[in-house]
This record gives sequence, structure tokens and C-alpha cells, in this order.
Amino acid sequence: MLTDVLKQEHVGYLKSKLNLMNGILSLTKTQLVLEAYQRSVEDGGLFRALFKKKNDMDTEGFAFDLHTIKTSRGKHGFNKNVLEVTDANGISWRILVKDYTEWESLLKQS
Repeated sequence: MLTDVLKQEHVGYLKSKLNLMNGILSLTKTQLVLEAYQRSVEDGGLFRALFKKKNDMDTEGFAFDLHTIKTSRGKHGFNKNVLEVTDANGISWRILVKDYTEWESLLKQS
């Protein structure tokens, strides 16, 4: 459970050009946290995937200390509300947010 959440939003995590996962992006005083999830269609097809429990979903994400990441504005098609987060190892995460400038402002203040 996160404490001291400054902002939390339902987002889309762009795992690849064609793979979008739903998720929740949270900003605390010290961390940026992404919890992304996707129902898998493996082992049972689409019908089973639609009725899977949340704990049966494929999950990905991160919890980075704010001082260890770099953020920038990205683009996906015509959408410019893409928050790009790069960790200390140079791995980038692309996240579709509702208002990039709001996230940018909050991240600069933190």
C-alpha cells in the first residue's frame, strides 16, 4: 500500500508499439510507481481471458525512487501525452497519461 500519494491516475503502459496494458501510475513524495496488468489469452482462449480473476492477470511495472529516474515527453502517433521514464540502467517505460504537463510539473516539484 502506498502512502503519501500526491497523484494517482489510470494510464496505459505502452509495452510495445502494438501492446498496450492498462495500469495505475502513482506519484509519492519519494517514488514513481506503475502497476500494469493485462488479461492473457493463453491457455483457454479469449473467453477464459475475459473472466480471469485479477490475480490471474499478467502484470508488469516498477517502483523507482525519483532521484534515480529521468523523465521526458514522448509521442505515440498523434498523442503527445506520453510520459517516458528511464531508469538508472537506461531502460525506458512509455506511459500514456491524461495530461503530460501536469505530471511533468509534479515530477519537477518532487
